[in-house]
Amino acid sequence: VSISALMRILRDPSLFSHHKSLIQALIFIFKSLGLKCVPFLPQVMPPYLRAMRQCEQGFREFLFQQLGLLVLVVKQHIRNYLPEIFGLVKEYWQGPDSIAQVTIISLVESISSALGGEFKVYLPGLIPQLLRVFTHDTSPDRLHTRKAMGALETFGANLDDYLHLIIPPLVKLFEAQTAPMGIRVAAVPAVAAAGAGAGATTAPDATRDGKEGGGEKGENSKPEVLNERAVNVINRVSNKLTGRDFAPNETLDVPTQVQRLITQATSHERLSTLYVGWCAFW
Repeated sequence: VSISALMRILRDPSLFSHHKSLIQALIFIFKSLGLKCVPFLPQVMPPYLRAMRQCEQGFREFLFQQLGLLVLVVKQHIRNYLPEIFGLVKEYWQGPDSIAQVTIISLVESISSALGGEFKVYLPGLIPQLLRVFTHDTSPDRLHTRKAMGALETFGANLDDYLHLIIPPLVKLFEAQTAPMGIRVAAVPAVAAAGAGAGATTAPDATRDGKEGGGEKGENSKPEVLNERAVNVINRVSNKLTGRDFAPNETLDVPTQVQRLITQATSHERLSTLYVGWCAFW
């Protein structure tokens, strides 16, 4: 009964001043019910999505934000409404409000978390949008780029088929001298996350009978071994750039890192391991 009353208010444009409070109440009810709210989706989603198309830009951003919270509650049960949701995402992705795009990317992240492997079927329409962010972002401090890179980490293994499109622009961001340092640093874990997603992917044509050149070298040339090695290297570089190379749970500033490196390099215990010493029996 409560949800029916809320939907009647949402469908009435003359009661627009109450719509924000209405949506907040609706999300609170859904969070309280958990998955028990799923039977109410057919009653809620059509007027909710209709309101997103008909409302003003500022309120639409709020609706996108709240829809992300709703998706996290109902999880995969949102799938019946995803075609229309992604239609809205595509329509308003390039809107005039820069903050709105960040909110839309957050919604996409919520959908990815809710669907898991099922999310892969929606990537063909999203990858071009994300790549455009990397190359055309003019937002302050490249806010959109930061958010898009975070989304790639959320997508995880779903990106396996798109690594050849995603990794080159990320590497360019890392190498770009004109890019903000924060963006260059953030590009490293984004590449690592993409590589980790492909870590379990094998390419049968790359080796012959599991070997290439024979022996141990052939085993080390397997794609999954090379991917794992590459991810480990990138993660190590990321830790160095973010100050977590010495302790993963501790972030050090640059002077402290330099001092620790000097201490290690001048340690008698470490230096002594470089020499076997005097061996009289020779």
